[in-house]
Amino acid sequence: MSDITDLLGKLTVADAADAASASLVDSVRTSDALKSGLSENVLSLAALCSAGDGSAVAALNTVAALAALGVSAEPYIKCCLPAALAAVSSKNRNVSAAAKKAAMAIAENVTPFAMKGLLPSIFAALPVEINWATRSVA
Repeated sequence: MSDITDLLGKLTVADAADAASASLVDSVRTSDALKSGLSENVLSLAALCSAGDGSAVAALNTVAALAALGVSAEPYIKCCLPAALAAVSSKNRNVSAAAKKAAMAIAENVTPFAMKGLLPSIFAALPVEINWATRSVA
């Protein structure tokens, strides 16, 4: 479990971010989310998604890759959706593009039964007071 904590720490280092992201996804793919430690550290991943810099890009790309795994990571990455939606309106184009990719990956790969858990996050991003870019992705 400290393995995944180390990998999350490496997401903040630009040179090691891609390798750390791939290792994290492989760890969840080969074992499940509980054994890999994702379930205990998913809030750290969500916090990295809100960073607004290069570490946010790496974290958002990791979330998109985890979403592609399907049901094995689905219950855990849903807490990353609000951070991804908020990051869509970032001034940094790389963060904005990665956030849109992550939010769409979560929505496209979620099962119909889990969609109910995403609806509060989606509806919270729809008021007029929220940035238009965030609303358009939600």
